This record gives sequence, structure tokens and C-alpha cells, in this order.
Amino acid sequence: MSKRASIDIGSNSILLLIAEYDLKKGLNILFDDSSVTALGKGVDKNQEFQSTSMRDSWVALETYREKVLSFGLKPQDVLVTATEASRVAKNAPEFFNKIEQELGFSVQIISSEEEAYFTALGVIKAAPAKKARLTLMDIGGASTELIQAQCKPFSIKKTISLPVGAVRAHEWIQDGTFEERMKKIFQEFPMSDYKTKNLIGVAGTMTSLAAISLGLKDFDGEKVNQHQISYQDFTFLSDSCLRKEVKELQQEYPFLKKRALVIGSGSLVALKVAQELGVSQFKISTFGLRHGTLIQGYIRE
Repeated sequence: MSKRASIDIGSNSILLLIAEYDLKKGLNILFDDSSVTALGKGVDKNQEFQSTSMRDSWVALETYREKVLSFGLKPQDVLVTATEASRVAKNAPEFFNKIEQELGFSVQIISSEEEAYFTALGVIKAAPAKKARLTLMDIGGASTELIQAQCKPFSIKKTISLPVGAVRAHEWIQDGTFEERMKKIFQEFPMSDYKTKNLIGVAGTMTSLAAISLGLKDFDGEKVNQHQISYQDFTFLSDSCLRKEVKELQQEYPFLKKRALVIGSGSLVALKVAQELGVSQFKISTFGLRHGTLIQGYIRE
């Protein structure tokens, strides 16, 4: 089996995956970790990464560099992607150039279409689905991808990237513009093609909410993966997260760490989207973008 590593630099967290992959045997995960660095914080207002977020991201990538080396892999061979906040931030190229020069990671800023492709590929190939088609929702820090994918043979039928994620939503709630901005998004982006009763939720916001619904103190991917939450239960879950203080959430669910700041806003994004799509049940997948790039073995040929 081929040993590979991938890193997903998101708008709220950075994730490292190290695994062995074989076309017949599938995926054997050796190491999987995430660090909340809020790289997309303030990007809407300033179109730049903030110094604190860049410092935290640098520390996370430095740590991941050592982990990659400990598995006998080279930093330059790691498949590293960056998403929405990096597409917006004017200082992203300079920051990523420094990362490549000093840490060895070559960061590729991918389009929303590429993000959707790798996310769906990771979900479907890592854990083959029984259904012919799936509708997925990936709530990031600055964007939310809706993806309609065919399972066999794998293909993306439709995808759309909504300019709202957990970090952006948190900032909009703080300045009192959330409802207005969400209404505008739904007016500008056609949602009717993605209507579904069953929605697959992927990435940190949805997996963390699933862990909360399970009452977990420590995140357990095996318990979270394939967990189902009814729309009604999800509304109670969202309300609970929004009512609690950050410290209270961190005490109850230690695995949240810095994500506790935006978990409520992320849950609200999920609810708003689900309302538009007519969702009655969420199903959670712990697989996603980093699994997709690792499975494919390259980002762009």
C-alpha cells in the first residue's frame, strides 16, 4: 500500500491526514488531526489574513511538518490545499510562499469546484455508499459547499458554493446582519436543484455537532461517522449551542477547544440551508476533502 499525506488548510481549521491507500484494499488511516486556527477571521472586512491567525496556522503546520517526517514522508510530497478564505485574502500568496520556503509545504489554492470534487470523492471512496446519488453539505469557516454526486461511477452532477461559513456567520451575528445576509444569499443562489430529505453533513462543524449530540467529551470518529440527527433534534442542538457561553461549551465538550467560539453560528448556517432544502434528517460523514486528495494522489496534473 502507498503511504501518503494530505493537509486541508480551511478557513477555520487545518487538518492533517496520513494514510495508506490501495485501490483494492482502500484506505488505512495512520494519523488524523485538526487544529483550529481561524485563518478566515476578519477576511470579509480586510481581505487579509490576520497576524494572530497566521501565527497559529504557522505553529500548526510546523507541528504537522514534524509529524510528516516521523512517518518517513517529505513535506514537499504532501498534498496541501487551501480553500475559501485563501481565495479571498490578498496576502495568501505571500504567506503560502513563506510556508513553502521554510516548511516545505507547497500550498495549492483550489477553486470551489475542486473543493466539491475532492470532498465528495473522499466521502464516497473512503466509505462506499449504498445509494446511487448523494447530496452533501460541507460547512467550512467562510463557505458552504452543496454537492450532488453520483456514486458509481463517481462524478459530480452539480455543485454550488455559498459565501457563508461558521466564521463568517459568527461575525455577521455579532454585527446584526446574519438574517439579512442569509436572505440575500438564498436570493442570489438557486437552491431548488439540491432539495433532499436526507443530507450528508461533512467537515468540522457538522462532525463536532454530531459529537455534541452524542454527548462525547473526546471526539471519536468511529462513533460520529454515519451518526444520524433528525431535523427537529438538530434545531434543539443548535439552540443549545447558541445559548451557551464559549467557556461552558468547552467545559462540557473539551474536544471543541477554539471551535466552541463558532459552533453555534455554524449550526445556524446548517439549519438555514436545511430549511431551504426541505431536509428531514442529517447523516454525518467524518470523511472529506483531505481524504479525497489523498485517495486521488494529486491535486492538479
